[in-house]
Amino acid sequence: MRIAAIALTLLATPLPAQDLIVQFADGAPKDSISFQTAGCDITNAMVMIDLAGSKGGLIFDVDPSGSEAEVYQPVEITHGYGALSPVRDGDKRLQVLVHSLIAGDTLDLTADLDDTLDGAIDVTVNGSEMAGASVRLALSDRVLSGIFDSTGVAKIALPKDDSVCLAAAN
Repeated sequence: MRIAAIALTLLATPLPAQDLIVQFADGAPKDSISFQTAGCDITNAMVMIDLAGSKGGLIFDVDPSGSEAEVYQPVEITHGYGALSPVRDGDKRLQVLVHSLIAGDTLDLTADLDDTLDGAIDVTVNGSEMAGASVRLALSDRVLSGIFDSTGVAKIALPKDDSVCLAAAN
C-alpha cells in the first residue's frame, strides 16, 4: 500500500519545464548566442534563427568588403556540438544543426550582428534590437518556435511528455 502511494505521488508530480532557451548577448568585437535546454537532451535537431522580424533590422556581418560597419566576424561555434549552415554577408537567417545538447549544458556561438534601422549600419546591437526575431526548432515530426523578447531571450516551450526529446533523438 505504501509503495502504491509513493508511485501515485510521483506520477502526480508535475514534470519540470522543458524549454529551449536561446539568449543573445551583445559583445565587442563579437556578439554571442547561447542555446540551452532544461529538462531533456536534444540531439540531431535543426534550429533556425531568423532576424527578419527584429526591431533593429539585424543582419549578420561576416565580410570585410560588405556594406556593413567596419567590424565583422565569422559565425563560429565556441562551445558544444553542432554545425552551422554557410552565412553570407548581410544574411538574416542562420541554421544550426544541434548534434547534441545535454540538459543544463550550452551550445554557444559568436557572430557579428549589425542593425540597419533607418538605413544606417550600427555595430552596437542590444537585446531590445533583437526583439521580434524568431527561432525555430525543427524535429522529425514538427516545428516549434519562439520570439526574442526585449532582453534578447527566446524560449521554445517543449512538451512536458518528453516526446520532443525522443523525437529529436530519432
